[in-house]
Amino acid sequence: MTMTERFGRPRVLVACVTAVVVGLATLAARPYWKHETLSVVTTKAESHGSGGTLGNAIKVHGHWAIDVRNPDGTLAAHHEFENSLVPDVGPWGLAHLLAREVTVVRGWSIHLGGSSGPCRGWDGTPVDCIIDEPEAFIDPRNADFDFATLTLSVGQAGVEGGRLKLIGDFTAFYTGQISHVETNASYRYTASGSTIVFPFSSRSLDQGPIPLAAGQHVFVTVTFSFS
Repeated sequence: MTMTERFGRPRVLVACVTAVVVGLATLAARPYWKHETLSVVTTKAESHGSGGTLGNAIKVHGHWAIDVRNPDGTLAAHHEFENSLVPDVGPWGLAHLLAREVTVVRGWSIHLGGSSGPCRGWDGTPVDCIIDEPEAFIDPRNADFDFATLTLSVGQAGVEGGRLKLIGDFTAFYTGQISHVETNASYRYTASGSTIVFPFSSRSLDQGPIPLAAGQHVFVTVTFSFS
């Protein structure tokens, strides 16, 4: 079970929002295999200031911080890296949220694993680890790989005000490694009420997987910021 990133005058705001939606729709049309290397979605909005020059780009960033701690609480390793929006479906989610066609329900989730996942599946085999929000339904049989420890926070006004943080943790059941990470969002269609889960951002760590030993505690923070 593997895992399949005001405010000027009204006219300025309208132009910016329109540019975002058009840009996201363009990205959503790209083939799935064309994975972006950088963790940004960029569009440019025309400035209504003097000279009519182009304004700054609008960017979406995804930053990961992973702490691996031993059973006695000592820090074994610290890792930081950037991720990217998943082609097609990441921009799809942003565009549909802006259009009010979907809402996020049953929360977000973080998936971590790879070819030798450090968590234990139903049948005892190594699988990927999942961090869910407590509101999500979690089958008791999934207790060794699905952890209801995920919390969300949005910074206060100022530097932190434009950041969404996903914070959670899990304990490795087996010795293994993390070679792929992913955030998922569960969307509900406004019109029909049906729900669907799509990956939002992801990163391959094949060139530098994170090794884990059985019993180690893993703390994960994913920060989405906008500029």
